[in-house]
Amino acid sequence: MKKRGKGGIVLMSSLAGGQGCPNLAAYTATKAFNAVLAEGLWKELKPSGIDVIASCPGAISTPNYKEAQKGKPVPGTLTPRQVAESTLKALGRGPIVVPGGFNKFARFLMNRLLSRKAAINFVSDNTKGIS
Repeated sequence: MKKRGKGGIVLMSSLAGGQGCPNLAAYTATKAFNAVLAEGLWKELKPSGIDVIASCPGAISTPNYKEAQKGKPVPGTLTPRQVAESTLKALGRGPIVVPGGFNKFARFLMNRLLSRKAAINFVSDNTKGIS
């Protein structure tokens, strides 16, 4: 990509990477890592014509997710296609994209309005039974 002077890298993160989450601590930590990595690489590689973006969706209706939720739909759940289209459309617009209007609102709520402790408790209430 550097030789060509253009390219794009997409890292999958998650809204869950915005705060700690009981029962999913390792998962959420890796998602936080991907978001921070994307931010650093975005700035580092921009002069080379390479765009980097972290996609931070909420729930995605994959088979594993559906099984873990036991049929309980979560507000803001998107299809894999919706996440992919939103993410690719956002290339060139900054290091982070949050697909879906509900998810954008949830991120604002969790990161700006609630305290860290309140956000952790909120997520914990919504992920009971998931492992």
